[in-house]
Amino acid sequence: MNILDRYPIIDLVYSDFYITCTPNDNLENSHQFKQVKKRNFSLQALLIDCVPNNHPMWRKSLHNRFGYFDESYKIAGDWEIWIRAAFGGASFKRIPLPLGIYYKNPYGLSTNQQNPLALQEHNLVKKKYIYLYKQQLVAQNK
Repeated sequence: MNILDRYPIIDLVYSDFYITCTPNDNLENSHQFKQVKKRNFSLQALLIDCVPNNHPMWRKSLHNRFGYFDESYKIAGDWEIWIRAAFGGASFKRIPLPLGIYYKNPYGLSTNQQNPLALQEHNLVKKKYIYLYKQQLVAQNK
């Protein structure tokens, strides 16, 4: 929140985090954590991976400018809106500190390796926006 308060041009912040496979884990329990360092923001990085990942914070005005989550996506809706906003000029900022713990639930919608919907939705998002990205590159080179 401090970054958003200090820098009005930034629309969304995200951070590194710890990952655990233990339900209800916390730093006081001190189970084995793996630190995940996210990429610094770029449109190219966002087209590869949902860079803001599991605990971003964004301005309400982002929705006024770029719309809301597309509810037709059950898993990749967050990734889709972040790409849509980035294409529209939204500014994202990585905080290079682990500020949260992510429980990698083996039965979760996006983390269950047996769920074909996750791969299907990610492929739909990639196909849609990589096409737009290539169009932008062609237009820039004219």
